[in-house]
Amino acid sequence: MEKDAHVIITNTLKVNLTVNKVWSDTEIKHSSIYAGLYKADGTALRSYVELSENNKYSDVFRNVSSSDLVYELRPVTVNENAEFTINNKGYVKVEANNIIVAKANNTDTKYKVSYGEKAVSEDGTMITQTITNTKIVTELNLIKVEKNNEKNLLKNAEFALYTANDDYTYEESNLVTDKIKTGSDGRATVNELVPGKYVLKETKAPDGYSLSANVWQVLVNDDQSVEVRLNGYKVDTEDGAFFIENIKLYSLPSTGGSGIYWYMIGGMVLMSAAAWILYKNKCREVLGK
Repeated sequence: MEKDAHVIITNTLKVNLTVNKVWSDTEIKHSSIYAGLYKADGTALRSYVELSENNKYSDVFRNVSSSDLVYELRPVTVNENAEFTINNKGYVKVEANNIIVAKANNTDTKYKVSYGEKAVSEDGTMITQTITNTKIVTELNLIKVEKNNEKNLLKNAEFALYTANDDYTYEESNLVTDKIKTGSDGRATVNELVPGKYVLKETKAPDGYSLSANVWQVLVNDDQSVEVRLNGYKVDTEDGAFFIENIKLYSLPSTGGSGIYWYMIGGMVLMSAAAWILYKNKCREVLGK
């Protein structure tokens, strides 16, 4: 007995997939990046585009499956298998929220990568996917206080911040900013710090306090957290701000003040009395002879 044969034919919709690269720091020049095409299950399809200023960081994958995805690519590290080979170099995809290093104004800069939802045209034939690179920056908050008296907040302290080597050595030419100054609340903030190592020095002490010779070590992490150390020990914080201490100068009586006059007058009186007694004694000795 004959049976009917059923053949299932599946048609996959082919689309044009546009990929756009967006940088959070739009005002500066960036290096080009590669973006690769992947199946929905993460399998690389070996098709890639280069996004740069020349194409305004936008390009199109043509006649691809509507389920395909685009990922930013990064160079492989040790023991990684390349998913793409471009100009004899291996690359793999960057997962969401991972960090990559790209050139920004010719300086290595760290960015967090995120992927937007696909935007589909009304007829379903065009899809747009946006990849955003967000520059990793954070802030350093300081509180200037009197040593052993943290309630006494000190204004008008000034600091300089320098980029440092791995061992926290630094050059004066590596100045980041010397415009750090505490306000009436004793606080100062340095904005837009990128991950890395820095050193902090005091350049001007508050009135009535000695200039600190300390060099504070500052570490800005990829997760935007900040650590400050002095002589190997973590510096105390309050609400994310680091305490920086100054020693109060010893106060002497001011020159010409009323207090010193009394000391001078008293001394002169004593000296005069002693001279008078000596004179009278000499007179008695002479008369006795």
